[in-house]
Amino acid sequence: MTKRRTLDVLIGERLRIAREMNGLKQKEVAQKVGYSNQHFSRIELGERSVSLDLLLRLMKIYNKQPEFFLKDILEFTKRDER
Repeated sequence: MTKRRTLDVLIGERLRIAREMNGLKQKEVAQKVGYSNQHFSRIELGERSVSLDLLLRLMKIYNKQPEFFLKDILEFTKRDER
């Protein structure tokens, strides 16, 4: 798995966790942000990259700070530097 793909998977996983913590269905969130359910599913699976614009919108919907989504990425990049 490429480094970029790994980062997409890590962010996608955090997006899924945040959505579930808020008791929202994937379809509901996809509609709120104007994405098809299929496209949004691919973002959560790490098959597509999330844009900064979408990430900012999701942070508001989920009421989460950037650190929530970037925590695993920071740990991944620290490991990668060693």
